[in-house]
Amino acid sequence: MKTKTIASLVLATTLSLGGLSYAVAANQDGMQNGQNNAQDCSMVKEDGRGKHQGGKHKGKGKGKNKQMGFAKLDLTDQQKADMKTIMSAQKAEKKEQKTDADRLAQRAEMQALMSAETFDEAKAKSLIDAQEAQKSERKLSMLKAKHEMFQLLTDEQKAEFAEMQMKRQNR
Repeated sequence: MKTKTIASLVLATTLSLGGLSYAVAANQDGMQNGQNNAQDCSMVKEDGRGKHQGGKHKGKGKGKNKQMGFAKLDLTDQQKADMKTIMSAQKAEKKEQKTDADRLAQRAEMQALMSAETFDEAKAKSLIDAQEAQKSERKLSMLKAKHEMFQLLTDEQKAEFAEMQMKRQNR
């Protein structure tokens, strides 16, 4: 029994050290070739954040001309341009609504609430209500943008879009 345990520990240690030495060697090779992994990695953006932020994948699913489900419609170039303008305006509005300072302030308030000796239920409810109000504003803004984009469609495109929505709901 003891020999099996010791053998398992020796094997686990050997494998761990082998993997570690492989990683160090690969890193040194990259540095000798003039590569900086943090800057050259395609998954890392200029500000140091990765492709995955906040649990949402920011990768391949966000392709060109995917304007809120209108991409599968046969849109004219003018419709595409108008939709792009609407989305740009909506994106700018979204940035105005939620700044980094606001996000940090909310996080600090939550941390203060969690680290307090007694739980302040009224303060927690007010923080939750403020977050829900912001979420509601973002949803309202998105619905307004989607409505504007829907109004750009022809009657045939509107019918096709409604049909696509029905198919999506019946999955």
